[in-house]
Amino acid sequence: MSIAPREELHDNRIRAQCGWHADLLRAPGAGTPILFLHEFAGDMSNWDVQVADLGANHLCLRFNARGYPPSEVPEPGRYSQQRAVEDAIAVLDAVGVERAHLVGSSMGGYTALNIATTLPRRVLSTTVAACGLGSDPTTRTRFAAEYQALSEALRNRGWAAIAEDYCRSPNRIRLLEKDDTAWRAFRNALTGHSSDGCASTIDGVQLTRPSLEHLIPRLARHPLPLLIISGDDDDGLMDVNLWMKRTVPGAAWAVFPRTGHATNLEEPRLFVDTIRRFISSVDNPVVDPPVFDEHV
Repeated sequence: MSIAPREELHDNRIRAQCGWHADLLRAPGAGTPILFLHEFAGDMSNWDVQVADLGANHLCLRFNARGYPPSEVPEPGRYSQQRAVEDAIAVLDAVGVERAHLVGSSMGGYTALNIATTLPRRVLSTTVAACGLGSDPTTRTRFAAEYQALSEALRNRGWAAIAEDYCRSPNRIRLLEKDDTAWRAFRNALTGHSSDGCASTIDGVQLTRPSLEHLIPRLARHPLPLLIISGDDDDGLMDVNLWMKRTVPGAAWAVFPRTGHATNLEEPRLFVDTIRRFISSVDNPVVDPPVFDEHV
């Protein structure tokens, strides 16, 4: 996927051939860059609160993944986890960013972890929220069957017909209980997504991507700062996230109470405060004071 060179940037937008783009926020004297990667059922607007807050001190980048208009919707067969990694790196390259903090939700979290394991030189830190669907060996078969059925439903019926039920699923209902306005906005945005683009994303990414069983041990051998964020009502992820915490040296784990899958939407202030503290700790590491031997 071709991204326009830096000199063609206008109006805080990266323009690309075929309509693919990334919105970005520049702040005077901006600090370290942050790249936000959205989840399967979301888009870059899901990061509005975080970008509005963190953009005061950071260069914040976000974009709609391929298959999510106004980004291009390629034909089936042009979607994969590797392409998702390449698209994210293309955004960094387009604005001349060598290293960035990565913040990904669910599908975006998988992309962030794949970047961290394959291109660690491009990463300052990695934050993954609601990440791990399909990685629990005890539920992997069920996950594959459910997402295959979702792909078929999208191609046959479309988001307009199934978005309501999808947004009322057990790991989504907490958003409705907490903020019905935000839930309706999420549902309405989902009905506008490309059904074909999302089905192709399932077929090429969710159903074929490497499991965390393969990624996390690789990350543990060359650990980068890692923050894991979980909702305690996000069924099927707690065991996987605990394993991640225990496997990667120095990993931090934040569990949001009474929270489902969309942690950044259900608890936007808690989310931004959590990642702000984490990123600040990476940018400004505390050096242990020297230890003096009183007998010397």
